[in-house]
Amino acid sequence: IQTRSTCHRFRMLDPTQAVARLGGVAQKQRILALGVPASALLTAVRRGSLFRPMQGWYALPDADSDTVKAVRLGGCLGCVSAAGRHGLATPPGNPLHVWVRPGSSRFRAPSDKHVRFEPSTDRSAILHWNRLHGVSRHTLVLPLHLALFQIAECMPLDYAVAIFDSALHRHKISASSLASLISSWPVRLHAVAELLDGRAESFPESIFRVRLHLAGLTCKIQVLALDAFRLDVVIGDRLLIEINGLQYHGADRFEPDHARGALLSGVGFIILRFTYYQVLFDWPTVLATISAAIERGDHRSRTR
Repeated sequence: IQTRSTCHRFRMLDPTQAVARLGGVAQKQRILALGVPASALLTAVRRGSLFRPMQGWYALPDADSDTVKAVRLGGCLGCVSAAGRHGLATPPGNPLHVWVRPGSSRFRAPSDKHVRFEPSTDRSAILHWNRLHGVSRHTLVLPLHLALFQIAECMPLDYAVAIFDSALHRHKISASSLASLISSWPVRLHAVAELLDGRAESFPESIFRVRLHLAGLTCKIQVLALDAFRLDVVIGDRLLIEINGLQYHGADRFEPDHARGALLSGVGFIILRFTYYQVLFDWPTVLATISAAIERGDHRSRTR
């Protein structure tokens, strides 16, 4: 005959399974609430199947490193770090962005819980102290609508627009929902709404469009040519801008891209090609090249 306690032990969830169910990193109280005894947690730590990123938290050895770092800082992933977890395009090379509760202090270093972290001097992580509602201590990643608010506050306008474009293009939020969300923010953050275009298919395409706008120039995106080719960016009637990134233009695209370029050139398009790196980090050169082409009239159709 099985006793009640025997049945309970038989149904007990393995501590690693419990932590995995909670996102790979979890507070002790939430793990215990799933029926895992405290003694099982201690055993898992001794065996190396779990570790403690900070007091009161447990994580799997292969847990997402940024999430672990955010927990050590006493918060959760926010701003662009949260946007990446929600599947949005984000700029390269960003430090970790972490939301912490207003008034938080005595932070621990993201990579070592035994070392103090000084937000004013250590740029390995950017802390956000926004007063947000509905975020509990066990939250690992800010909800999308809160992350977008932080992005509008934190990021340069071109980067913010590019991330928001990504949210629209990847159907993470509808245009009407995003417009309603932005309208609830302070007026100083509304500029991003005027430049959004969910048709933009890549991060550098959005960056290019916004920077061109800020330079006083306009362009068209996603233009259909020859009833077969969708052109990312066109200035005027025939100045085609192609922005090449390795993830989209690898060796397998070499021949098709050049064949396409030849056909477009044959019907009068003038093509300027820039790399992802040039658009993001060498904009003065990109703008000077485009300005020279416009000065020559390369963007206008020639009439006889």
